[in-house]
Amino acid sequence: MEITNKSNRQGRNLLAYAQMNGLELLRTGDLEKPLGINAKQERELFSRMSRRGLIIRLLRGAYLVPMTMPPGGIFAASEYKIISQLMKSVGGRYQICGPNAFNYYGFSEQLPNRTYVYNNKFSGDRKIGGLQFTFIKLQDRRLGGEIRRKMPEGMEVMMSGKARTLIDALDDYDRFCTIPQAYKWILDEIKKNAVLLPELCTVAEKYARQGTLRRLGWLLSEKAGEEKIAERLLKRLTSKKTVFALLPELPMKGSINSKWGIMTNGRF
Repeated sequence: MEITNKSNRQGRNLLAYAQMNGLELLRTGDLEKPLGINAKQERELFSRMSRRGLIIRLLRGAYLVPMTMPPGGIFAASEYKIISQLMKSVGGRYQICGPNAFNYYGFSEQLPNRTYVYNNKFSGDRKIGGLQFTFIKLQDRRLGGEIRRKMPEGMEVMMSGKARTLIDALDDYDRFCTIPQAYKWILDEIKKNAVLLPELCTVAEKYARQGTLRRLGWLLSEKAGEEKIAERLLKRLTSKKTVFALLPELPMKGSINSKWGIMTNGRF
């Protein structure tokens, strides 16, 4: 009973210390002095509180702490809170992308059951705080074109902007399965908002691969009637010896547009 009471007291002290100082993120070493415990006791406290669902383990040595105790005593943070604090804990850059961004901008009605995150620290699937995440590690130069999105709880998260999201739908089509849908999204968006067109080209020039530049250039010149602005993308092309399929999932059979190095192997 004495051990249990001591454990409960330490847990209450952890929450009180974090809440009193506005510390949503705690790391190993943060509690030794204020709680008067040693490193082993601190590790055991973090582990015990995490197992009980009172705090969330973001990764080894970093924990998310509630500012108020939720009903039922189980801490359930949003995916955005988890991502924001996780990347803060490692000093990383990130932007929410893929299916989450497609849904946010209204391109897709599908609600993803996991959160997709471009970042410069992690890769692979992880489960944090009972939620599923897919981390896609990119070089710093390939991160960007994001916006700050304010969430209902008042916090801000980094979300790929509309232009970046459309380019990602072409550039990362094999991961997100977004061709040919991406072509329709782009045509619809530039028809509704012509201002988006130059931004779309700028984002493609900065972040897209060769296949994406060619597919976008073909789309703008052949389907959107925007030949003049599509010429910008021609300057970014390297050798056209490699031919890219318009629809990568279909056989390479069709006519070749030599200007863009695109084989029109189907319709969309």
